[in-house]
Amino acid sequence: MLVIVSLITIFFIGGSNYLHYKMKKEYLTYALINSEIQTLNDIYSLCSGLVLANPTKENVDSCNFVYKKIEYKIDEVKKKSPYIYFYTKYISE
Repeated sequence: MLVIVSLITIFFIGGSNYLHYKMKKEYLTYALINSEIQTLNDIYSLCSGLVLANPTKENVDSCNFVYKKIEYKIDEVKKKSPYIYFYTKYISE
């Protein structure tokens, strides 16, 4: 029984260290993309308010464009920082 607990502990610590190592390598890329997403999110919030006040086709199209850029950046995070994305999506919640 002690051997099984020891193996599980070693496996858990090794996996944790591996994940930490990979996340550390991805951090700069993730931080830059995340900053861009936050900026786009702020722009989208302002755009949404503009659409509520003046719902022209041009304003709606502008908001849709910003929304698509946010989706693209999220996909970019998934591709360029998969370990951080995995951690933020499944572990940190």
